[in-house]
Amino acid sequence: MNNRPLGIFDSGIGGLTIYSAVKKLLPGENFVYLADQKNFPYGEKTNVEIKKIAFQASQFLANQGCKGIIIGCNTATVSAIKSLRQLFPRLFFAGVVPMVKPAVEKSRSGHFIILSTQATQQSDYLKELIDRFAQGKKVYNLACPGLVELIEKGPAEKRPLNNLLKLCLETALRDKKVDVLAAGCTHFPFVKEEIIRFLPPRINFLEPGSAVARQVKKVLIGKKLLAEKKQTDLFFTTGKASNLEKAVNQLLGFKTKAEKVKY
Repeated sequence: MNNRPLGIFDSGIGGLTIYSAVKKLLPGENFVYLADQKNFPYGEKTNVEIKKIAFQASQFLANQGCKGIIIGCNTATVSAIKSLRQLFPRLFFAGVVPMVKPAVEKSRSGHFIILSTQATQQSDYLKELIDRFAQGKKVYNLACPGLVELIEKGPAEKRPLNNLLKLCLETALRDKKVDVLAAGCTHFPFVKEEIIRFLPPRINFLEPGSAVARQVKKVLIGKKLLAEKKQTDLFFTTGKASNLEKAVNQLLGFKTKAEKVKY
């Protein structure tokens, strides 16, 4: 048993979907959430930049006494998780990877969409996953530039959101066999209803939160690191504290205090 907190970081509010899923499955755990809004968005940065940013965020969470770190971002996971495990050997890292395998398993036709940021779309890691699990399948590996920024601003206006989704998905949706769309970014579940309304009824929407939560629970049990006593979760941001507080209230339904930090 270990009462030290679990750390979670993301470029903003996207990782809150992971925080919510893990907290639901493991209500007795303690969390330190870092919204690295100073470096937002990760998805349009180079691999070198993302690795540097992910190291800084992980070092901050390690200094908070975290027993493990959840990378609440697909982009940072595919770019940096291997190097972070080498740099912080005493911590365990759980990441969010594009849901290629679940999409293959859920798709009856073998035609599906991975919707992600530009950095995730272009990553070697995503290409490896597609080669490993989706050989012989029709995979639309799509980036949707600007969607994360829209979500991060708050409740998205319907017109620009719909216009952006139409632009991103138009070509893929012409394929009448597509029956799965997998979210390759943790921000996207926050506009799940808008995305689903845009999709034909035959298409299932997959999101990563529950899979990450199960992975974290398995690791904690295996390493005998489950918490003994629930304490207050802590929220930090490299941006405006009020922005993170507002996002937690709007998206998760409770009030909290956030602290602005520099590192």
